[in-house]
Amino acid sequence: DGKVEKLSGYFVDHLKKLSTGSCSGLIQEVRAIGGMIAFSPFAGTMEDVKKVLLKLFDLGLVAFSCGHGPYFVRLLPPLGAMTVGDVDQVFALIEKSLLDVSKDKVKEGL
Repeated sequence: DGKVEKLSGYFVDHLKKLSTGSCSGLIQEVRAIGGMIAFSPFAGTMEDVKKVLLKLFDLGLVAFSCGHGPYFVRLLPPLGAMTVGDVDQVFALIEKSLLDVSKDKVKEGL
């Protein structure tokens, strides 16, 4: 019932909402253990993950890759120092990154 558990749950809920909402089909799987949050974008290839990571970085959000077939974008947010408002800002960046990469993939004919 602590802050970290609540915010971790909020992250997961938000990712699942994105995966069925504006980013439908762009998020394949969501995982979380405490403050370690991960999602598999697009087909879960390393190329897809790298594209999303670069977009996130350009927007000021640092994330990592993890997994192996499928690959995941991993977030390690400092949940103890965050608020729900902070998480909402993170999700605006995640949503923008996924939509931008999706548009780029369409332009490339992928």
